[in-house]
Amino acid sequence: MNRSCKFLSAGIAALSIWSYVIYFSYGHTLEIQTESLYLQSVTEARIAFEKDLAYRLWNARLGGVYAEESDQVRPNPYLDIPNRDLAMPSGPKLTMVNPAYMTRMVHELMAEGTGLKGHITSLNPIRPQNAPAEWEAEALRSFGDGVKEVHFLDSEKGGSVLRFMRPMLVEQPCLKCHAKQGYRLGDIRGGISVTVPMEPFDRTLAIFTSHERNLHILIWALGVGFLVLVLAAVCYLDRRRRSSEDAVRRSEERYRSIVEEQVDLVSRFAPDGTFLYVNQGYCHFFEKCREAMVGAKWHTIVDENDLSWIQEKLAGLNPQSPIVTIENRIVNSKGDTRWVQFSNRAFFDEAGTIVEIQSVGRDITERKLSEEALQKSEARLHKAQQISNAGSWEYDIRLNKIWGSEEAITIYGMAPRSSHFIPIEEIEACIPEHKRVHRALVDLIDSGKPYDLEFEIRPADNSPPKVIISKAELEKDPSGKPLRVCGVIQDVTNRKRAEQALQEAMLQAEAASRAKSEFLANMSHEIRTPLNGVMGMLQLIEESQLDDEQREYAKNALTAAKRLTRLLSDILDLSKIEAGRLSLCVSQFDLRTVEQSIMDLFAVAAREKGLELSFAIDAKLPAALIGDEARLLQILFNLIGNSIKFTDHGKIAVGISPLPFTENAPCRILFTISDTGIGISDEHAKAIFEPFVQGENAYVRSYQGAGLGLSIVRRLVALMGGELALESTPGHGATFYLSLPFSLPAEMTPGQTEIAGGRDPAPGSFRILVVEDDALSKLAIVRLLERHGHAALAANDGQEALQRLREQDFDIILMDVQMPVMDGLKATMAIRTLPEFKEKSTIPIIAMTAYAMAGDREKLLAAGMDSYISKPVDMEILKEVMAMVMKKPPTLA
Repeated sequence: MNRSCKFLSAGIAALSIWSYVIYFSYGHTLEIQTESLYLQSVTEARIAFEKDLAYRLWNARLGGVYAEESDQVRPNPYLDIPNRDLAMPSGPKLTMVNPAYMTRMVHELMAEGTGLKGHITSLNPIRPQNAPAEWEAEALRSFGDGVKEVHFLDSEKGGSVLRFMRPMLVEQPCLKCHAKQGYRLGDIRGGISVTVPMEPFDRTLAIFTSHERNLHILIWALGVGFLVLVLAAVCYLDRRRRSSEDAVRRSEERYRSIVEEQVDLVSRFAPDGTFLYVNQGYCHFFEKCREAMVGAKWHTIVDENDLSWIQEKLAGLNPQSPIVTIENRIVNSKGDTRWVQFSNRAFFDEAGTIVEIQSVGRDITERKLSEEALQKSEARLHKAQQISNAGSWEYDIRLNKIWGSEEAITIYGMAPRSSHFIPIEEIEACIPEHKRVHRALVDLIDSGKPYDLEFEIRPADNSPPKVIISKAELEKDPSGKPLRVCGVIQDVTNRKRAEQALQEAMLQAEAASRAKSEFLANMSHEIRTPLNGVMGMLQLIEESQLDDEQREYAKNALTAAKRLTRLLSDILDLSKIEAGRLSLCVSQFDLRTVEQSIMDLFAVAAREKGLELSFAIDAKLPAALIGDEARLLQILFNLIGNSIKFTDHGKIAVGISPLPFTENAPCRILFTISDTGIGISDEHAKAIFEPFVQGENAYVRSYQGAGLGLSIVRRLVALMGGELALESTPGHGATFYLSLPFSLPAEMTPGQTEIAGGRDPAPGSFRILVVEDDALSKLAIVRLLERHGHAALAANDGQEALQRLREQDFDIILMDVQMPVMDGLKATMAIRTLPEFKEKSTIPIIAMTAYAMAGDREKLLAAGMDSYISKPVDMEILKEVMAMVMKKPPTLA
């Protein structure tokens, strides 16, 4: 009974559907016919428009047509051209009918004959009667926006009409009449509208509607009869189906026997997820018996993170798409998570409702792990390329195609693409030097030449040009035939810009440093030259017959001049260090000589202040060291000088001792300078080694100085690879600890105490040529030399010095550097190289100059001079230098 009711319901549903189909067909057919008639009316309007256009073109190409004046043909007052009206010799008058005039007359005839109404118009008509209607004006404006044609249904005088309009374009013949209006070839000059009455088409539609209604009623009746026959057939087939159900059951039993022994996970479950059947493989995988699994739901074995989307997938199954493959995680009896691929097929009842789902699963855990590892590797590669602004590419030689990574495509400014294949033409369009790049690629493929290029690209998105580095290697197949080229590119634009900016900054810094050095050199020369004269004169006065008061004045003035000289030297040394141009002059020296120099310089000053100056050298120290003795003395002079200056009573102790060192490490010496002076507070100790910082900041100052000494000391110590430390208590003195590295002579070892012999000043009287352009300095040097028993002769410049040397013999030449006519360098080169001075070319020449910047000494020695002394000249130092050069081997340029 229930089955019969279902068949009846199905029949009623089919009848309803069939009735709807007939009704829909009838409506659709009428819609198509209506559209067809509308298109016919549009076609008729187009034909009328094309005719009008053909008439106008014919008239325009003839340059207008003359017609005899009559009531129908009157002269056109809006046509402003020569020879518009003509009088024939025989009497009749002719007037020109231009294209627009002719079109209006044709439109009048067409309206009388066919009912079609034509109208020529424009937004700016010459003839007011040609002004457009509202719909025509709207159409004309749309033509300016690119619309080619306008048509629509409208009503007019109670009837339906078709409105149609197309634009008119300016052609060459049209310019005869319309050039004055500013039109050019191709401009839209206006339009022609056509109004088509729809009454004939409406009659045709009414006839068609009646015919189709009768036809569809007939078809509906035939369909109903067919449905009755089908319903009877279905009932018959249903009886046959019931008889075959037993056969289906038997087939199912055979199916179970086949799948039971499958290794794959075979199961059937209801729409709610309840297992209806599981094979032996399922039971083995989960280590459960069939009874424990059948009746349970598959939700209990699925990873909870996958549950929701699996349910969505299964819910989407329908008779049209009954199969879905799902890869999800499940949890076995041990609690392990495994990946399984399930192929699910749904079975439906007659209503399309899912009855059950059959599933076959296979363990794909190993494959998934491999895929995840690959994805992580690709993600890391992608991230690395993003960070390094790099991309990868491959060129398939056989396919002649280039593949690029996402980063490579981005670097080239191209739009993202799913295939990642880039046409070679697109790449070459971005590379101005594409021929060079192509040549390098060919060389790599043909001869294996390394592919490592840097070139500029112009990105496809018109972003600023970029500089990239491209590297690649060739891959070959097992037979050795080239297979593909694998490469990488990196955008180094920012690095290149940074390098360029750094280069420019370095050039600017070097220029500034040079300017500073030149300024200091000039200032040194300008200050030292007059200062040389001042100190020379003071030394002359000091050595003359003076009473005690005068001698004290001269001594104080000379001390002040020397302090000014030291200040100038400190400023120049600081400038050299800051510019990185101060170099060390390494030679062998003796610490006993260092001690003697310090005692000679500071013993008198300490004694005058009532201070005890002691000097202690550890007996374990080597007799000789290799290092820069001059810079060591400069450091010690500054430290000891400060101690004496800031100590009013007590003592200054200088100690030198070795620090532990290995055989392969440099020998490190510890210098300790202690005093009982005013000390340094913690606040000042932090800044005392900065330039122009002093231990006292009061306006009433007790001690002289510019605050450069300790700054130079700190920088010299760093330059020599040493370390400097300060320990002080305000009011109880200060102790400086200085650690410096030195080398040992090859033949000396630590512990040797042999003391080298001192310098022999080689006393004597010399014939000296003084070459100096400054009168005061020249006078002072000559008088000082004469006071010390030497015969001195002066020359004002290098050229005069050469003349003096031609005329007389000399033992030593004191040569200024910067002079008029001929400078000291050129004069020295002449003495060393000219044939006329061959016999005198080895005469010792001492540079005596106010230049004291980095590199000056080296330049002077390279020019052939034997030694160097800076202005202002100290007579004691000059005597030592003269004694040294008289013992040296001859100098040749």
